[in-house]
Amino acid sequence: MLVALEAALGGPGRPAGIARAARDGDAVAVRCDSATPLATVVAVIDAVLARAPGRRIELAEPLDDAELAAFAGAMLGEPGLDASRVIETYLEPLLAGDAR
Repeated sequence: MLVALEAALGGPGRPAGIARAARDGDAVAVRCDSATPLATVVAVIDAVLARAPGRRIELAEPLDDAELAAFAGAMLGEPGLDASRVIETYLEPLLAGDAR
């Protein structure tokens, strides 16, 4: 599955803004520009892995409140969610793949 994920995120036809995707042991490391929505990357991961149990996303750099709100809003179908609302409640389950 990691080969397929690496190809989907780093090969031809990868989402715009993905600079690099490469396997690193039992993981795939992805580097993308700041204009690439995290929700897009997570959607590709979930599509390729079919929401495989145990998938975990670790961010190399922290997201600011606006980025967190945009991610949570996109994943929850709540486009009006902004940084002024409490988003920590939503973030952990989204990154763990437990919420929809």
